[in-house]
Amino acid sequence: MGGHEIAVRTTEDPVVEVKIGTYRNTVRLAVLFKDEPLKLEGGDVLRPVEVAYETWGRLSEARGNAILLVHALTGDSHAASHGPSDRPGWFEGALGGGRGLDPDRHFIVCANWLGSNYGTTGPTSIDPSTGRPYGAGFPQMTIGDVTRVHKALADHLGVGTWAAAVGGSVGGMVVLDYAARYPGSVAAIVPIATSFRASPWVIAFHEIMRRILSLGRDSGSREILGRALEAARMVGIVTYRSRAEFVARYRRARADLHWQDRGCSFAVESYLRYQGEKLDQRFDPTAYEFITRAADMFDLGETHGSLGQALSRIRSRVLAVGIDTDHLFPPDEQEEIVARICEAGGDARLGVIASENGHDAFLIEWDQLNRLLREFLA
Repeated sequence: MGGHEIAVRTTEDPVVEVKIGTYRNTVRLAVLFKDEPLKLEGGDVLRPVEVAYETWGRLSEARGNAILLVHALTGDSHAASHGPSDRPGWFEGALGGGRGLDPDRHFIVCANWLGSNYGTTGPTSIDPSTGRPYGAGFPQMTIGDVTRVHKALADHLGVGTWAAAVGGSVGGMVVLDYAARYPGSVAAIVPIATSFRASPWVIAFHEIMRRILSLGRDSGSREILGRALEAARMVGIVTYRSRAEFVARYRRARADLHWQDRGCSFAVESYLRYQGEKLDQRFDPTAYEFITRAADMFDLGETHGSLGQALSRIRSRVLAVGIDTDHLFPPDEQEEIVARICEAGGDARLGVIASENGHDAFLIEWDQLNRLLREFLA
């Protein structure tokens, strides 16, 4: 990437610490839509909108090396560590020197989603009209609304055109929508383990999770609601992995004594219980409901008139990455992305990760993902 490096305009945004239960993270906080409110696709408005974000690398003078990284359902802006003393991030294996997203070459930006609870405006934020948290009164946002907030952040940072946008799972939905909503504003996109629309299979699992959460909320007990979030997360974890992995990894191994004392007979039970409890310590149940609902409502064709119209607007080069054991967003959905974009005259190719880890393989199989990213972004 040519051009001398310059600092991006982040010095105007304060550094704040986000604290949610056991979660601690330091972010930049941009305050957007201060003058003109954000009108959501559902008709509600938000003003202002706070956005927690982090950056790696520096923006080139030509401003041609910026990459947008979009997290998945319960992710945050902390995609990677910022130094040896910092904790690892969720994309650590693919963001760093010599990796697919290289701060020595790229200026990488990752922002927390609208509707999440890691610093960006969402259900846990204070409603300026009441002085209390929005809670269930937060307006239902869409994937398109999330995209528009990301675009507003790009404008705020002075990024006119992204060199690339990368996102996995529901983050991949944002990437696809961004390319269709803002033609010419992103040179290349990498939607990973995602689809043009939420399938009935995805919606079914999300509805089970939301039903569990609603029963917990109906109890009137914060403790029971927390157990409900744990159970919802356990359902989610099963969809993110594969049967082959569970069989190979756990077989019928017994739980250790600590978990047996807590009612778990098998190691796989203790694994699921651990994952559920870990999420309850850092995530808001209402945010979980809002984000899964936004994902379920996503249909690129419906949003932009028809799928053909949406794809005719995409000017980006496309690398759709699938995972051979993903049963949540199976490989045929990424094959459809490539086929339909090519039919519309676009430039799309398919990359496949081979793994027994299922949907979550894009957060595990770093060697394969780095190879795909390096080759495509080169």
